[in-house]
Amino acid sequence: MWQFTTSYPRRIVTTTRTTTTTTNTKSKSNPTSNNNSRCGKDFNNKSCSKGECCSKKGYCGTGSNYCGTGCQASYGRCNDGGRCGANCGKCLNDKQCCSQYGYCDISDAHCGSKCQSKFGLCYGSHDKCGEQYGRCKGGKCCSKWGYCGTSSDHCKNGCQPRYGLCK
Repeated sequence: MWQFTTSYPRRIVTTTRTTTTTTNTKSKSNPTSNNNSRCGKDFNNKSCSKGECCSKKGYCGTGSNYCGTGCQASYGRCNDGGRCGANCGKCLNDKQCCSQYGYCDISDAHCGSKCQSKFGLCYGSHDKCGEQYGRCKGGKCCSKWGYCGTSSDHCKNGCQPRYGLCK
């Protein structure tokens, strides 16, 4: 703001100047991720970080540009949740099982017979659970020692929620 004054009688004149700036931005046609990770068959068969998809152009990220048409399921997930398997990749929630029909959930139908262990958790065998064995059957808890059961030793302190219920 400028202010000019003259001698007696006093008169104040105020001048205001407004400037408008316009900036044009152009988005890239190739998808990019926050860390510019590359993936896929053209990038030494490198996989994306957990939860990310590998786009058809070999970029890691999330959303339809990465997880949609042409997504490379062998190098990350290829869905926005709910689906799994050879065409979709791993279940988004790492506590879920991938059914024989390619759907993610924690029910007996998803985690039992014909569960796809490459794309999600599956029931363990011999009532063992954990990273090596998988999930507990029928709503049982997975103890810190890797055994399925319903006692407080299984369900309380040290219980592994990824592989069974915890109370």
